[in-house]
Amino acid sequence: MIGRVTVVRLERGEDILISLSELSREKNIRSAFFTLIGALSQARFGYFEGGVYKTIEVKENVEIVSCIGNVTKKGSGSFIHAHIAVACEDGSVYGGHLMEGCIVDPTVEVFMVKVNPSVIRKVDPYSNLYLIDE
Repeated sequence: MIGRVTVVRLERGEDILISLSELSREKNIRSAFFTLIGALSQARFGYFEGGVYKTIEVKENVEIVSCIGNVTKKGSGSFIHAHIAVACEDGSVYGGHLMEGCIVDPTVEVFMVKVNPSVIRKVDPYSNLYLIDE
């Protein structure tokens, strides 16, 4: 069931992943999906290979052309899982798993939709990742 919609604007200097985690904690959001757009002064994302995330960094101003994700319950807290694609000045696009280090500049607009019942994550023995428990 679809629940409350939360709309927030992230400010210059905020880290997207940290801000989304704080938002879900402050608003007691345990399960949701979200989308966001905006711009960053730098981006950091990952690519999962061989059981680990390899990080990719773009250290220039970029536009977020897409970022979608979800909030799920993991243990007693929330877990943010999102993928992001960013465009550079020349139009080249990079993307991957959202990681800390995506710094807002000048703004990011977030639309988060709460869902019920709560979706729970549990560790998968094959990948060692926390996957949605159906």
